[in-house]
Amino acid sequence: KVIGKMHRSNQTIVDYCKKWNDFFGEQSRIVQIVRHPYDSLNSLVLSKRRTPRGPIFGAVKEQYLTYIPDYTLQMAELPNCFTYKYEDLVLNHKETLKKILDHCDLDIDYEYPKRVKTEKALNHQRNKKLLFKYDPRLEEAVEKFNTLPGMKYTLPKI
Repeated sequence: KVIGKMHRSNQTIVDYCKKWNDFFGEQSRIVQIVRHPYDSLNSLVLSKRRTPRGPIFGAVKEQYLTYIPDYTLQMAELPNCFTYKYEDLVLNHKETLKKILDHCDLDIDYEYPKRVKTEKALNHQRNKKLLFKYDPRLEEAVEKFNTLPGMKYTLPKI
């Protein structure tokens, strides 16, 4: 469980990442992916429909809106953490993947696909359908995510 508390403790994902850095020191590498909140939550709705295991969508949505924006910013400030936006990887895959590999000190001879499916980037703009009830905390999430490097998010009226 990545959102909120870890297991039955009061540890959060940020605490876990700090321990990771402490344990591995200069060799540690953390890669954090941020995705537009509409697309993250829409994707969660669809996955719950396909595989209705675990916590219900409403509980996960509540935890996402309560914790993820702040945890994302806290993790981005950690040493050895590279944060990028999912949409940047999809739309600018060569440049973004190179940054990830550089961050991880990996030199991989990677043959990029000739065609990359870009439809998943900002999927909510294409489908114009929100699969969950709007929550004003989405605006706060977008505002916080927009302080990170990369694509700037907007909240279209759906």
